[in-house]
Amino acid sequence: MNRLVTWVAPRTWPGVVGKSAALLVVINVVNWAYIALVIQDPPYHWRDVPNCTLVALPFVAFLMTVLRHLHQLQTDYARLAREFEALATTDMLTGLPNRRAFMDRLERTREDGRPGALLLLDADHFKRINDT
Repeated sequence: MNRLVTWVAPRTWPGVVGKSAALLVVINVVNWAYIALVIQDPPYHWRDVPNCTLVALPFVAFLMTVLRHLHQLQTDYARLAREFEALATTDMLTGLPNRRAFMDRLERTREDGRPGALLLLDADHFKRINDT
């Protein structure tokens, strides 16, 4: 569904107009095919295009507006997910990776089967430095 919304959803108002016009053309072609092939009434006349377009226009406008807002929500959700991940994996004071980030990287390294190294440093009286 996300790919469909990304592909179909217009990102700008000129895109809304262009994609709405394309969808109206598709609706008119489908309407013509339905009348000509299924109902088999007298041939579809081009003078019927404005009627079909006027009937479909509110629905197309509504659909494009909803798709545009869905795309915006999808973009906002992705941005918020990146921000929350950054907040969850970094120390707010220093901006360095925290214990959760360390454990995630350690687990990924173990799953990939890659060799790794761990360096431990012990600084005397670091609490005083850290507190200031």
